[in-house]
Amino acid sequence: MKVTDVHVDLSKNYITEPLNKEALSGVIKGGKFQTAHQLYLVVNGVKERYYFQELDNHDKYTISAAINVRYTYAGEARKQVEAISMLRPLLKNKHIYEVIYKVFLKEGMQEVYNFKHLTKSKQEVYDLIIRLREKTLKICNQNML
Repeated sequence: MKVTDVHVDLSKNYITEPLNKEALSGVIKGGKFQTAHQLYLVVNGVKERYYFQELDNHDKYTISAAINVRYTYAGEARKQVEAISMLRPLLKNKHIYEVIYKVFLKEGMQEVYNFKHLTKSKQEVYDLIIRLREKTLKICNQNML
């Protein structure tokens, strides 16, 4: 069994880079602000979901460990979104981290442990990653018999 911590970069809290004119006109023609949001994520080099832990070679368990990030629009990106009415729902996004951690039995994928937590604090997220690594080791090692 091997528990691997995956590097998570939470250095960016905001979407600040605007879309170029070609991408923006394509989004407007498509008529979906969700598509625009996905493009803003790419342009700003951020993701909505970061996996922070993997469990390899355990006979009994598997895990899902992720951080969902909601970004706030700021700077030039915010100005661009404010100027286009169909994109304005993106301004409702408030920065927050959602830590989701689940342990499953491999056979039947029955959930054994479930943890969810919302926070605005990066430090709290990093502290939770450490605690959840310990939780993984505890669950997996106590049931290695």
